[in-house]
Amino acid sequence: MRAVGKQYTGPLIRSVEVNDEAIVATLADGRIVSVPLYWSYRLEVATPEQRNNWQLNGRGVGVHWPDVDEDLSAQGFFTGTPAPRGTVAHRRFMRDHRAGKSHRVDDPVVAVVSQRKRADRKRPRSAKRV
Repeated sequence: MRAVGKQYTGPLIRSVEVNDEAIVATLADGRIVSVPLYWSYRLEVATPEQRNNWQLNGRGVGVHWPDVDEDLSAQGFFTGTPAPRGTVAHRRFMRDHRAGKSHRVDDPVVAVVSQRKRADRKRPRSAKRV
């Protein structure tokens, strides 16, 4: 059975390039759009190899950088804002980055921690691990 719903009609990304100043996306309709690199603190501190390792989400609705666990949507290039700094997530990422810890989703350590966090959410408060 096919799902009934609105079909996405927004911009689609075909390729992306990250340089020292900007994140540049080439869209399916030929437009080239960019946002400042500082909009993504994860890509800002990434190595050139990590910046070049990206994957399209869906048909190009977004782009994902698995090495730094960053996602940007095509729509976000037009309506987005910089990733907020000073948040718990930002401070944790920067602390881990300075310590050389991985943020890869497929990293076994990251996967185990994520599984534990999900399991903890499912347990009643009285049954949480210590």
